[in-house]
Amino acid sequence: MELLPFSHIGAARCEVSISGAALVCDPFSAKNANLSGWIVSLEKKYLRYFGAIADLSGQYGAESQRNFLFGILGGASVGRVGPFAEALFGTVHVQENLPSASSSDTLFAEALGIKIDLRLIRRLSWGNQIDEIKTGSFERRNVRMSSGMAVRF
Repeated sequence: MELLPFSHIGAARCEVSISGAALVCDPFSAKNANLSGWIVSLEKKYLRYFGAIADLSGQYGAESQRNFLFGILGGASVGRVGPFAEALFGTVHVQENLPSASSSDTLFAEALGIKIDLRLIRRLSWGNQIDEIKTGSFERRNVRMSSGMAVRF
């Protein structure tokens, strides 16, 4: 289990899938830049180099965004360093809170990323993760970076 107490999402970039032209893809795009929050990942290795992962996170700022992602993880530890690659699929729930009204949306999401764990002691590591989360039919893309402690059971 990884408890990455710090998570940050950068500015959104939107494009049409076919042409790659930039555009404003939805009303939440401008407000989901520079959100900070938390992330919890649960991993279970089933083969020597591969496993399953559940990634739950929340980022907050001008809006709130909660990610519910599940997928596969692959990699191997080399000494104290463990580099991994992950492919995740699930949903992102975005909510804008205004004093007069609020609006929200739930979108399909996919994320591709890498993780590097540095083992400190037998069951404790420091983890760093970076991935790109793509959401919606117009492919809104955000880069998410996280860092924090990882506990092994």
